[in-house]
Amino acid sequence: MDLLTRVMEAVSLIRLISHFLPSTQRCVAAVLALSALLPLGVSAQRLLDLTADVPDSGSPGVPGASFESLNKPTPLALEVVVQDLVPVVAAKGDRITVQVLIRNTGKYAIEIPSSRDRGRIFESGSFGRKELSMGLSVSPVGLGKTFHFSLEGSVGASNIPGSFIVLSPGDSLVVRSRGDLVDIVSADGSGASIGDADVSVVVSENVFEDGRYAINGSSGRVISSNSFKVYWPIQIHQRPTSVTPPRQEQP
Repeated sequence: MDLLTRVMEAVSLIRLISHFLPSTQRCVAAVLALSALLPLGVSAQRLLDLTADVPDSGSPGVPGASFESLNKPTPLALEVVVQDLVPVVAAKGDRITVQVLIRNTGKYAIEIPSSRDRGRIFESGSFGRKELSMGLSVSPVGLGKTFHFSLEGSVGASNIPGSFIVLSPGDSLVVRSRGDLVDIVSADGSGASIGDADVSVVVSENVFEDGRYAINGSSGRVISSNSFKVYWPIQIHQRPTSVTPPRQEQP
């Protein structure tokens, strides 16, 4: 039974009770009815909020760092559902906030990175480091192309207590993130703009090597099962190409 059904049943029960009890007892009866019909787990839905500003802790990069994953992407057993996305009408420079429900659809528990303190997570001696990467997949109507905007993500390390949220099979987590709308640079986008578009949320995970800021493995991307209709008149600029000046003859 879903949450909406339980709420409707609770309201019906409260209305029925109100016809038979004095007004002084109706409030108590209403509380008891709600407590009986709504499980504690529903009202205590876990939330990972990545929208707050965090202080700049500096770059965790080290000499010789690599951002290339040499391993084959591993499937991430997650279902992603977009619950909210605002604003649906926006322009360049506006901040976009998105809320998604992430559910573990696999047979084993999954650790979701939950820290925003990258300086601490990537400090010397930390290990078991992972990154939750989030983004928007934007498909303009009529263009036949897909563009991507980055959203705030999170990190975690096995030796840092509280830097992961564990999702058991079937468990879910609400994640709220944000990003800024900027113009797009494309190889063949001169004179175009996005305008009307379908927007989905993309989630993936990066695993880092111990001892250096290098990606050791990445999961496959999980695209949300639903999308939002938006109107974002963002310009698509053509990527500048390097031009070699003509060689001049020596006199």
